[in-house]
Amino acid sequence: MKILKEVSVLGTEYRIIESNCDDDPLLKNNFGYTDYTSKKIVITDFQKEEIEIEDVAKYRKQVIRHELIHAFLCESGLHENCEWHNEEMVDWLAMQAPKLQKIFKETEYI
Repeated sequence: MKILKEVSVLGTEYRIIESNCDDDPLLKNNFGYTDYTSKKIVITDFQKEEIEIEDVAKYRKQVIRHELIHAFLCESGLHENCEWHNEEMVDWLAMQAPKLQKIFKETEYI
């Protein structure tokens, strides 16, 4: 287990941790997860795990964005009983975030 970074999510400190399936059984079926109770985001160590993804660096960033979105939704109070806080919507936001960031930068918010 390795702490990659500590980030502030709407004023709450979260640790982003890299681990593997041997050390963290919750990673056996996931590349990452967010634990709201302990304020941590855990991602798999993509170098140690066998995965069939060509651009691992790009996918790793997407996993981190995905888990950060979960953390933001939780800290906003939108993690319970929120119809659109599901894996599909969080995935969509994670995939579109770089495009949103690019257009925000291009327009400089007009």
